[in-house]
Amino acid sequence: MAVLSLESIRRGDARIEDVERWFETLQESGPMMEATLLSAKDRMVFDGGFAFSEEDPEFRPDHEALCTLGDSSSDLLVAGEVGTGRRTLARMVHHASSRSGNSGLLVVRDALGVEAEELRRIAADDRIGTLILADVEWLVPAAQAALTDLCAAPLRERPRVIATIHSGRVSAAASDHGAARRDESELYPPLMRQLGRVVVRCQRLRDRRHVIPVRAQYLLRRIADREGGRPLELSDAAVAVLWRQQWEDNHAGLESVLYSLHLARGRA
Repeated sequence: MAVLSLESIRRGDARIEDVERWFETLQESGPMMEATLLSAKDRMVFDGGFAFSEEDPEFRPDHEALCTLGDSSSDLLVAGEVGTGRRTLARMVHHASSRSGNSGLLVVRDALGVEAEELRRIAADDRIGTLILADVEWLVPAAQAALTDLCAAPLRERPRVIATIHSGRVSAAASDHGAARRDESELYPPLMRQLGRVVVRCQRLRDRRHVIPVRAQYLLRRIADREGGRPLELSDAAVAVLWRQQWEDNHAGLESVLYSLHLARGRA
């Protein structure tokens, strides 16, 4: 439609009412097109991706928030329960920042096992635009000190840091100012003060049950692409069963159940 509009304007054979109507349609479709492109980029690199649906009443505000976070260069703390998509959201923020062409390389690390020296090497590499640290509460003390120093440096001189943390650790770390460290899975208050300036919370699946039908069909298509065969089609009764579950493992738990269903059909 964009090519049609431009060519029609160039040739002078389009009515102004037609061009205005095309423009309005493109504006309405723009957020979904952009979200789909970001998801496709994530699938190519990480075999991940998001399931988007314009039927979700929260799609547009969620998309706008994602773009706002991508346009920002501030460090970010992504909090949520296990399986809520914290890492995927962190990657999507990085992909969204690439719209300006200034995102640089993306480095993803599990915080457990990361040493201080590795963080210093990453900080010194000017090719890296974003560092994602998953489960940052598991960083060893020396690495926490190195990350605190990294986050204190000017943003133009080091990578952006997007860290994920279990939601239960945010309040514990934030309320621990000046207190002794209680165990090995908490953040030092100075690091929490650096990372906690912008906190994004991933919602639990049981609090967003209306996305389960769309999310389930998306996951079934992805599973079929990986394993072969046609995607399962869920009946209304099957969706109702999924809807009633508590999903303590959130989206990861939903994917696990659907994966088992796909494999079971193959054995039947």
